[in-house]
Amino acid sequence: MTINNKLLPLYAAMAPFVVWPIEYFMPFPYIVEELVKVLLVKNAQSFKMAIIIGAMFAFSESIFFLTPLIAQGSFALILVRLLITGALHTLTSIAYFKQGWKALIWTIPLHFGYNLWLVNKY
Repeated sequence: MTINNKLLPLYAAMAPFVVWPIEYFMPFPYIVEELVKVLLVKNAQSFKMAIIIGAMFAFSESIFFLTPLIAQGSFALILVRLLITGALHTLTSIAYFKQGWKALIWTIPLHFGYNLWLVNKY
């Protein structure tokens, strides 16, 4: 299945909202999110598009966490959340562009480790 390359950033921005209900019933967000990203990135026709997909996915995912963090006044955590989550999703998207499905071998454990670190840190 081929996806229109120009719509990939839009799909990446929508993806966290689509996978959220799935993650509710299958509480392994690192697996679900990485599978969705690899499906999007495998349709990217350029390195730049892979970076945009990762950045859009990260920004959109961060929207879920901004409201409670703003209510708590956790502005430092908001910055950490945006920067590190952005780096994680962009890095994994680049890996999918360069390595394809094989990158899942290390991106899923990386994402799991990030989630574990975030929960324990904050």
